[in-house]
Amino acid sequence: MSTKALRELFVIKNFCHEIIGNYNREHQTLLTVKEFFIEPVTEVVGFLCDYHSLTLQCFDEVKSEKTKTLKFFIKSLPVVDEKDERIKIFEKEKELYRCLLPNLLKYSEEIWLPRLYLCDDQLLILEDLREFDLADCRDRLNLSDVQMFNIMRSLAIMHSSSIVFEYCNDICIGEAFTNCLQEITLSSSVPWFNTGLNALVEVAKIHPKYKTVREQAFIANELLPHLYMICSMADTSLKYRNVLCHRDLWGGNIFLNHKNPHRAAVFVDFQTCRYSPPAIDIIFILFMNLSRERRILSEYVYLRYYYRQLLKNFEYCENKTFLAITEQELHNSYKEFQLLGLVYRFLGLSILNVPRAIVNDHYKNVERSKQLLEHMQRNKEFCSLIFESVEDIIDWIIERIEK
Repeated sequence: MSTKALRELFVIKNFCHEIIGNYNREHQTLLTVKEFFIEPVTEVVGFLCDYHSLTLQCFDEVKSEKTKTLKFFIKSLPVVDEKDERIKIFEKEKELYRCLLPNLLKYSEEIWLPRLYLCDDQLLILEDLREFDLADCRDRLNLSDVQMFNIMRSLAIMHSSSIVFEYCNDICIGEAFTNCLQEITLSSSVPWFNTGLNALVEVAKIHPKYKTVREQAFIANELLPHLYMICSMADTSLKYRNVLCHRDLWGGNIFLNHKNPHRAAVFVDFQTCRYSPPAIDIIFILFMNLSRERRILSEYVYLRYYYRQLLKNFEYCENKTFLAITEQELHNSYKEFQLLGLVYRFLGLSILNVPRAIVNDHYKNVERSKQLLEHMQRNKEFCSLIFESVEDIIDWIIERIEK
């Protein structure tokens, strides 16, 4: 949606009045809108939405001589074909914000998602995290222990909030919000996913570790069906306790105050949420934001810290039976679902670690292998990283086949 189209939406000013009304209730203020300005946000790049900044110039009704400037972040659905998958994805996040996510904050000791100030058919108006010195971690591989512990603390708060919400309202999130928790990206019907897995197989065919006839036959005939096993790993589990999971916590969706890393992490982009075991989110954080060496060295330290934070959030409860997660079960599920993290790490590398100029719709949704292999030839460091990722995947699968 263009800036002009956004201005046409806002010119009625009802949106601005509704936003400031919600802000006043949240902050117990009496502000009135004088002017508003909308500008594109160029530093945020995403395939789903257009992003704009909304500035409201307000005055205080009690102290009329005082003015206040407020900034908000706009996510808007671009003008797309009615069959475009982005409509369904945006609809999912919009409904989650409308029906569930703000309610979970009532059971949270810290804020782990941007506050919502307007939810319209084509717009989400959220607080602008940049105003709080928060920035995403997309360019920060291997965050410090302090930062990782802070992310794990926010994750434990998010998960415990969903558990307490269920207990206090006598409902199951997975059943009550089924329409908001459908899978939209992790499916054999999704072009982006299929294209990525096909590229993975092509890389495996030239991997220097797998040159025997038997290994090449496995890669050509059996690897792809094993990769599709991850489609069920994020499903609601009958074996483990489920919570509301974000399920896409790579660095671009995690915001930290890099000047004050002790401040709670904030998560954005909830369009992939599922009702799944908490290990799913832990896996995404560790596999998408740490090197293999760092993850292997520290994963159980972070798991232990997460679990301690989860228990801490239930200290006030006399009856903790509704928690229904033991530390051993957390570790078991983390081991069981690791293929999901391994495969997503490869998919992330194939999108995020290649030149942005080649990541067009054709590369993402039609054919990725040729350009990926060409970039591997040009960049030895990237080639090594991709081979490492594919090796981890194949070795994980073969180890379980041979058990």
